[in-house]
Amino acid sequence: ITSHIFDMVHKQISNLRMKEFDNVQNNFAEIILSKVNEWQNENPDIVTDIAINGPFSDIDTNTLFTIYRLVQESLTNIQRHSNANNVTITVERIEKFIALIVSDDGYGCDLDNSTEGFGLLGMKERVIECKGLFKTVSSQGNGFAIYVLLPCNIPTGAKEK
Repeated sequence: ITSHIFDMVHKQISNLRMKEFDNVQNNFAEIILSKVNEWQNENPDIVTDIAINGPFSDIDTNTLFTIYRLVQESLTNIQRHSNANNVTITVERIEKFIALIVSDDGYGCDLDNSTEGFGLLGMKERVIECKGLFKTVSSQGNGFAIYVLLPCNIPTGAKEK
């Protein structure tokens, strides 16, 4: 039983690390596009528009992994809660920052009278850990949007773009 549990935990850790992230700086856009395309195949009735503007090659892995996880959680929330017809995702390098915007035209919610779920709370915690900014905008019947701005955290010795 212990061996089985160990194998399951090892597999989950491997999934969390993702081999694609070994060289994330050079294929970040492709990793994000792959995740969005996978989600689009599971949700063919939702029109998804994505824009990714780099460069990302000098940004540390943790920052890029955080953006990936935020996109992943946003798509999960849209699938589960929004009843959206359209989703827009923008990932953009803006000098020393990386910005993420994910918006949908679904149900939305009244942010003043809603309890924050674990998904949004986890997203906010990831952003705070990276010393970034996290904002949600929504109202009942008018969709939902997440705005994130993270510092690029350029590793020592890397050329700044």
